[in-house]
Amino acid sequence: MSDVSGMRGDEEQPVLLGAVVARGSPGRAPGAAVARDLGVVAGPPKPLPKGWPVKRVLPMWRWLGTQRAPVTVVVASAGGGVGTSTVAGLLAETFAAGSPVGTTVLVDQCGTPWGTVSRRVLGQRGGLSGQLAVALLRQGESPLCVLRRAPASSAGAAVVLDSGDASPLREMRRLVQMMCGGLVVDAGCLTPWVMQRLTDPGAGWPVVLVVGRADVPGAETVCAALAWMRSYLTVPPVLALVSTTPADRGQIAAAQRLVSTVVPTVVPVPFDARLAHGHDIRLDRLSKGTVAALARLLSAVRQRQEGVSDVAHSR
Repeated sequence: MSDVSGMRGDEEQPVLLGAVVARGSPGRAPGAAVARDLGVVAGPPKPLPKGWPVKRVLPMWRWLGTQRAPVTVVVASAGGGVGTSTVAGLLAETFAAGSPVGTTVLVDQCGTPWGTVSRRVLGQRGGLSGQLAVALLRQGESPLCVLRRAPASSAGAAVVLDSGDASPLREMRRLVQMMCGGLVVDAGCLTPWVMQRLTDPGAGWPVVLVVGRADVPGAETVCAALAWMRSYLTVPPVLALVSTTPADRGQIAAAQRLVSTVVPTVVPVPFDARLAHGHDIRLDRLSKGTVAALARLLSAVRQRQEGVSDVAHSR
């Protein structure tokens, strides 16, 4: 049985908002909340992955360590083979690597038997069954005990394999109850069924991230999908345009101009040979361009989360 999210004994107890001491205070227990210039953080910051440019990603990394509600991101696409699993895996691994306290859960609902995000972060190990996780929760087992059954990725994300009859998002959200961390769901292709699950009030108003190919045909497909999604979503989604081949490089600008007329936040993700062809997702193997795009995606997710929270409170 694998432990998840790099959990240590001092992380099993929730960090109290009032338990804040000044940085460098004598006798501060490991994992205690500390006061920093950007506000209260949940624990000592984790080091950046090897090779990441400090200045470019430090603001995003600091946000990951501050006390905040767990982030729920649902990653979906208008078609297959556009990089949905890559984006979902990168986001989940970054949340797990940068959040000092709290669980990060990656849910694979794509349903593809090979090349799925769970395989790319776990290798040949299988994720925890989503049906089993839901059954245990409904029987009264604590989320922490349920997640102890799940294998952990290299960055510490607990992986749940929930393809086929996907579990309700409200059930998956119960797995992430501590501050920090997050829930990242690879939902596969956008369908009316997926959108109905996203708009379920019990789902907690997740941030929706749509992935498309960074070429003109891919942009046209995304525009059609975004127009269809308007009737479902109150807060606009984040859009990632992924270059799946080196040949996409010359079309990124045209694709970005096309989709920017429909959605305000567009993040191009350059081609990265280290992620192509279903290669394993490892944060210390990414190109600098991919790291920069990932930082922009996290910044967009943060802004959307704050907007989603405002909408939820107004209702």
